[in-house]
Amino acid sequence: VVQQLNTMRASRGVSGGFNREEWSKQLSPLLRSWDKMLASRPHLKKRLKPPSKKLPPVDLFVAMERSHAHDIIRLVDKGLNQIQHVLSGTAMLTPAVRSLGVSLLSNEIPSSWDSAWEGPENPSLYVRAIFKRACGVEEWASRISNGDLLEKKLRLSDIFHPEVFLNALGQQSSRILRVPMDNLKLVTVWDQSLAAQVSREGHSSR
Repeated sequence: VVQQLNTMRASRGVSGGFNREEWSKQLSPLLRSWDKMLASRPHLKKRLKPPSKKLPPVDLFVAMERSHAHDIIRLVDKGLNQIQHVLSGTAMLTPAVRSLGVSLLSNEIPSSWDSAWEGPENPSLYVRAIFKRACGVEEWASRISNGDLLEKKLRLSDIFHPEVFLNALGQQSSRILRVPMDNLKLVTVWDQSLAAQVSREGHSSR
């Protein structure tokens, strides 16, 4: 119900053409929130060099995930900056910026953002989610540099593509254990005390 009410309220800024005052009123909270987040981690907008294909699978995944994180941060930042310039009167309203603003006013994720990563359907939650994951990937990259990424606990919610990470982990485990990937089995346990037991049973079964 709250979502529907917000959408109805937002539609006032969409219908009847461009209304700078209405757009500013409804989009300013999102713009301020984004600026505040990015001000704490400005390096997330940096364009990264393509990673070496010779890296181990997990290292290569983290490098590619980090590059993706920076790309999507720049994508969102560019769009929100364009809207900010239009609202401040320093830029013209182009069809692309209008389309972006209409999506946000309608409480929807712009198609260009959704194509980059399918996240929460609410724009405010979406930008927080990509920022959180971009920071998480930076932490993973730091642990790669220290050589202890796989030595400690990992939160799959820190990254954009956990399924790709699990595949990379399978490839790397296959190389280290010198067994075909088809012989490996990913096991999940809710009780951490059972993890060692499951590991022993897995070794004995091979």
